Amino acid sequence: MSKKVEFFVLTFAPKDKNDKNIYSGNFKNFFEKIEEIFAMADKSKILYRDIGGKKITISRFLRNDSNYFLIPFGKLKEGKTYTQKDDIFTELNTELFEVSSMVFNITNNVAIITKNKMGPNFTLIEEYLNSFIPADFDYEIKIIPLFEDNGLSKLKNAKYVKSIIIELRISDAVKSLYANRFRSQKGHINSFIAYSANDIKSESIKLELGFNYAKKKDSLDIDCVYQLIEDLKLNPDIIKQIRLKYVTPQGDNDYAELKDSNIIVSHTFGIRDNFLPSEYLLNSCNEAFEGKVNKYRKQRISIQAAEISMPTELRELRLDWNPEEYYDN
Repeated sequence: MSKKVEFFVLTFAPKDKNDKNIYSGNFKNFFEKIEEIFAMADKSKILYRDIGGKKITISRFLRNDSNYFLIPFGKLKEGKTYTQKDDIFTELNTELFEVSSMVFNITNNVAIITKNKMGPNFTLIEEYLNSFIPADFDYEIKIIPLFEDNGLSKLKNAKYVKSIIIELRISDAVKSLYANRFRSQKGHINSFIAYSANDIKSESIKLELGFNYAKKKDSLDIDCVYQLIEDLKLNPDIIKQIRLKYVTPQGDNDYAELKDSNIIVSHTFGIRDNFLPSEYLLNSCNEAFEGKVNKYRKQRISIQAAEISMPTELRELRLDWNPEEYYDN
């Protein structure tokens, strides 16, 4: 775990992939229903879930008097763990978890999630939360990263796209992610990355798409290029750099670049320790939300302005969890 948090907005998306809209919903109600599980006799069994081959659970929420509450998400450490006493290793007969914490702002549906490469990332958290959505409910939760303004937004206004260079890194964490078939791992490019990581055993990927001898009006399909980038941004840890060459409506050549250093809006706390205790994070979260509001406000407003009011209300959670049934769907 580090002292860094990243910013996201929560919304609802239809399970019907032909419906491209996003929908507003009552997340406060959803999270409070999950919180009620802690009062149930079989709470551990209900909360402990197999998500894409990873054992995930949560601990009790933390609240303060403001509009925030904190949810710790834990991923079970794999393999045996040991302690050392008197120069002798002794196996620990207990479960240990890597934890990522999310602080949720109930007034604007913005969340910060701690940056922990070993803990659950936002795609895994999204999968976990969606495991509580009943199968007959038409919508699912979408956790959308709030990105720095890096120039790629200009792509939609480009007249022609001449080339795109994609550089990706495949770390052990990325291999672990692509070894499991997450629903959020979609798109042709992600299938290619999964094959490269798992079958070819590559540690890096560099792709260049473009023309050998381009005429003035030759262009890559702009919508497909934009979708390619959106698919990659579902798992931003893999992105080392994306570089575009395009022609503006005025006929000028220009470039746009996305690097790993400026992908998701983030905030680093000035705490001396190299981790963020839950109580500190909850009580200091306003430092992040207010300190970086100018970086994420425009994108948050754009996303939420596109939301449609969800026509049905989520009344019950799915308490009985069958991962085989879920991933078969």
